[in-house]
Amino acid sequence: MRRRYHAHVAYHKDNEAWINDQLIANIEDGQERFRLCLKERGDIPAGHYILNAICHGIQQSRKTIAVLSENFMDDGWCHYQLHFAQMRMVTDNVDVLILVQIGEIPDHKKTLLLRQLLCYKEVLKWPEDPDGQHLFWNQLKMKLRKPVRVDRRFDEAR
Repeated sequence: MRRRYHAHVAYHKDNEAWINDQLIANIEDGQERFRLCLKERGDIPAGHYILNAICHGIQQSRKTIAVLSENFMDDGWCHYQLHFAQMRMVTDNVDVLILVQIGEIPDHKKTLLLRQLLCYKEVLKWPEDPDGQHLFWNQLKMKLRKPVRVDRRFDEAR
């Protein structure tokens, strides 16, 4: 299936400034021009039941970028998007989830789902220094380019 977007972005509304000033500027407006699916700018159809609209956005995207923050941990819609992306990994056998962390997240706010994901998923942490940010963007772009199929041969050998 051809996807309309390179990535659906799941984030808390309090992180919208980082999304607009950093993510869009470096991912959509950069040389490679990846296409992001963002609910707040209307990429997800309005007038539909919100759960269906979010599912549609995730299904229309090759990957899902979850922008983790302390506020993300407190938001049910954010958890739903994270859960749906994880379920897509399992049911479709595709590695679609990219975890990005901005700011610190106290351990007591990390959900069981996030703790499970952290056991096998790398988290790209947003650095404050410009050299680290350059590396961050290179790593994120590499993850967006990476094929989505998951190789299950190792799991089957056990």
